[in-house]
Amino acid sequence: MGQARLEHARELKRRGDVHLASAGWLSARELYQDARALFAETEDAEGQAQCLRGLGDVALKLKESAEAERYYEECLRLCQSQGSAVAAAEVIERLGDLHRLAERWDQARLRLDEASRAYEHAGHTQGVARCHGLLGEVERMAGADAAVVLDHYQAARDLQLASGDLRGAAVTLGFLANFLKDLGQHTRAAEVYAQTAELYDGLGLQHRAAPFRAAARRLDPTLDLPDTAAPKAAWDED
Repeated sequence: MGQARLEHARELKRRGDVHLASAGWLSARELYQDARALFAETEDAEGQAQCLRGLGDVALKLKESAEAERYYEECLRLCQSQGSAVAAAEVIERLGDLHRLAERWDQARLRLDEASRAYEHAGHTQGVARCHGLLGEVERMAGADAAVVLDHYQAARDLQLASGDLRGAAVTLGFLANFLKDLGQHTRAAEVYAQTAELYDGLGLQHRAAPFRAAARRLDPTLDLPDTAAPKAAWDED
């Protein structure tokens, strides 16, 4: 009976994930709540933590910042009690992003720095890269010195390329190009827009590549850019 309840809880949680991914926020919330109750009955702390994180994600999507923070903090305590280092870092990252969205810059920096250190200790390169990207956004929105913003974006890009996270690198390059454009560095921005397009083309995401290629051409009409690219970018073969 206990195993059957556990399997049912996992199925409810899986369905919650599906609704969350498809913007069915209220359905996702109900499923996560039901799954959490069953995980609690079966004393499955990991399952409870996953549901709490999902509930936090739903609350954040619904702009219920205080509720999201409460769920994330409860999830974090469970992850830490279970010794789940990467899971805990992911929740700290979410708390940092929550503060970023609420424009609480100091709290966002503290949490994202904490998450980055936790990821680094766990050897999770992509997590460190994401934190650098988010810190770049925090510093940009907070009006920090341009060099600080660029350092974070470039650190994120380098880590993502080195770890093979090409989609993450494309997202970061897009942010970097927009920032360079805002700084008036149009030639450099055009080059980065072109690199972003090339990455998306290499991933087979031509619909995402097209606007970046168009942006590059607007800023620097002299750039020699193909309308389409080969199925794989050069660095995919390394």
